[in-house]
Amino acid sequence: MKVPYSSRRRVRKYLGSRVAKKRKKKIIQLVTFLVLLFIMGFLFTYMRLPKQKKTGPLSVSGLKEKSETFLVIGSEKKKKIKERCNGLIVALYSPSRKEINSFYIPPELILDTGSFGVDRVESVLAGGVPMAILSVRNLLGIKVDHYFKIPAKKLEAIIASNDFSFVKDSIQSDLTLREREAFIKKLSRVKAENSKLLFLPSKEIRLGDERFYQPDRDEIERLVVLYWGREFSAISQAPKVIILNGCGQPGIGAKAAEKLINAGFRVIDVKNANSFDYQDTIILASVEKKELAEEVRRLLGVGLVKLESGGGVVVDLTLILGWDFAEGNKKDKRGGF
Repeated sequence: MKVPYSSRRRVRKYLGSRVAKKRKKKIIQLVTFLVLLFIMGFLFTYMRLPKQKKTGPLSVSGLKEKSETFLVIGSEKKKKIKERCNGLIVALYSPSRKEINSFYIPPELILDTGSFGVDRVESVLAGGVPMAILSVRNLLGIKVDHYFKIPAKKLEAIIASNDFSFVKDSIQSDLTLREREAFIKKLSRVKAENSKLLFLPSKEIRLGDERFYQPDRDEIERLVVLYWGREFSAISQAPKVIILNGCGQPGIGAKAAEKLINAGFRVIDVKNANSFDYQDTIILASVEKKELAEEVRRLLGVGLVKLESGGGVVVDLTLILGWDFAEGNKKDKRGGF
């Protein structure tokens, strides 16, 4: 019996659709298998990757914490007596090494304050906290990141116990109370055996019955390199400058000293010139120190560089401040420094 053409056509169409469905199903199964294979391969590879090691304490931003310097200033004030500094502690906190290395600077030590010439540490608060910070930078050549002015008894407690948590009782600080608490918490991570407090090396000088102490710079530099690292080793290499007030404007020497010290110079004295009639600021230097003299002129914004043959034994530069540096202040209140 002959099958009609229309029936044959329906059979072929039916068989063709079954083949197409089977082919589509196989394609879907193959794609699914390949996707699963890719995911399993990715997970296997990820599991075998080495875990990243911690590199040390991290800040909130995820960056490695940097070392910080801080200054502790002991303050003693009685009725009808000027505020007295009973000592300074300058410290370096290193989170990577988990160490605190600090130096105690006693009140009897003679310092080049940079603002008011040579004086004892006990007098640094005459110019307030900025003078204390400037004096430390002039002595050690370091920038102070934070400071804490605390009562004299609290400073004595730190010296006795080597415990910096006493800075929480600060009279004055650049940090807010919350920031201070966070900073103390960081310091508390350091174990007692990794916190060192050394007396700043000094040499005794006797003038009659009086005793004075001046910094032993060679020994200071040796200890700074040993405990703080070579990045703090340029103390002895700082160019030395004497500042003379040649215009009589009070406080003008301190202004110039601050600019130079913050630029890495060491001011060894600030005093009056032989005359207050200098109109122009003069920078005296040897021919070999011409570049330093030009740098000072750029820092001050004024000055005539005068070069001399030969170099100074004590200082690299002598700066005589004239009325041009007094920023046009022509008041006739002639005083000093």
